[in-house]
Amino acid sequence: MRESLSRTVIALLMLFMVACGDGACRSVDRSRLAIMPIKLESGSIMHSAYRYQPGRSWITENSKHSDRMTLRPIVPRVAETFLPYQNDIHFPAAEKPAPGSLMVDASKMIAGMHSVDVQASAWGMPPVTTIAGSGIAGYRDGYSRIAQFFYPISIATDSNNNVYVADFWNHKIRKINNTTKLVTTIAGREASLYFPGGVAVNRKGDVYIADSFNNKIKKASADGSITTIAGDDAAGYLDGKGSQARFYIPMGIAVGVDGSIYVADSGNNLIRKITEDGTVTTVSGSSAGFADGSLRKAKFYYPSGVAIDAETGLIYVIDSRNNRIRKLNINNNTVSTLAGSGAVGARDGKASIASFNFYGYYTTGIVVGFDGEVYVADSYNQKIRRIDPGGNVTTLSGSTYGLEDGSAAAARYAYPTGLAMGRNGCLFVADFYNHAIRRISK
Repeated sequence: MRESLSRTVIALLMLFMVACGDGACRSVDRSRLAIMPIKLESGSIMHSAYRYQPGRSWITENSKHSDRMTLRPIVPRVAETFLPYQNDIHFPAAEKPAPGSLMVDASKMIAGMHSVDVQASAWGMPPVTTIAGSGIAGYRDGYSRIAQFFYPISIATDSNNNVYVADFWNHKIRKINNTTKLVTTIAGREASLYFPGGVAVNRKGDVYIADSFNNKIKKASADGSITTIAGDDAAGYLDGKGSQARFYIPMGIAVGVDGSIYVADSGNNLIRKITEDGTVTTVSGSSAGFADGSLRKAKFYYPSGVAIDAETGLIYVIDSRNNRIRKLNINNNTVSTLAGSGAVGARDGKASIASFNFYGYYTTGIVVGFDGEVYVADSYNQKIRRIDPGGNVTTLSGSTYGLEDGSAAAARYAYPTGLAMGRNGCLFVADFYNHAIRRISK
């Protein structure tokens, strides 16, 4: 148990707040401003006299203005979609809190002991939070917590920490702006998409899309144009250039350091590569099944997600129906199993005995961390798993089916399918059946 840490929590009364969920306006009496001591003990925020009401509490962040702070909602719930980010709130110099302070609306305090399970962190906030999506299936742009998605399946980030979402059943690519917290549609309005299953972003900000049921790979350029770079409408298997190539339900995609695109061609049980001039070649795979060995003799069974280690050039693949994570080494022409016994389960431990339960080709979520660890969305198990460089598999987050923010262990997901890493090491999760985007803080 950690040594208890004393911290000061400032209770903030908002001068004015727009209630987005029901369109009403709420205001709070500033006279209720109070300062409350709490203890951070065993990863929980404790207070003996009060508890905060989830959805009326915030974590402070620095604003671009020196006399203002931005407030991030803490432990938001689906029913409390009225709570927006509070941008650029003015504080007198003597009252300005430090970044990471817990801000609460004192008018909503409830008497009684309360423990907020947040796990001690530099920010003192729950590791798992919902950043976008109301939890209700639909299509709506706007403020991130009232925006609606319909089975978000895959996710990516750019250098500015903006988040891109393959909104599967809406046939669109959505963007969550890291600065404004607004959700917009960047592809799927004029350019037709049909169940896009994968999304990736290169260093220039170009967005690549696996237009899965159109059997094409498309590019949404930073200038707003959308083009097809490979594939045609017909499902099949052909290497070649541009429209001469064919795919069969391409799902997860990733961008290499050289700008090449790697595709998990699920229906063909292959890993494909697209160079910047649109030339498509087969990197690995032969037929459906399971076999390690040389790149072209190896076998996959519905490979669904792909990630590239920018430092080593190694390629990692979710081999979904084999319930394994595979590793491709282009330099020595080998495919090996990184983790997974092949059994269906949720067993942690050494790579050879660990087990997974992926959601067929819907599970696209695999990413390589800055420390060389591999993170995987273990969809049917409702968990996010971690594979360290030593080959040990552990559960990073998740418990049972549901929608619950809070500690990493207690958080609940509903078939998490997509994963992306933010620039500070946090993870973004496409929570498929919750129609929401979640964040796991580092």
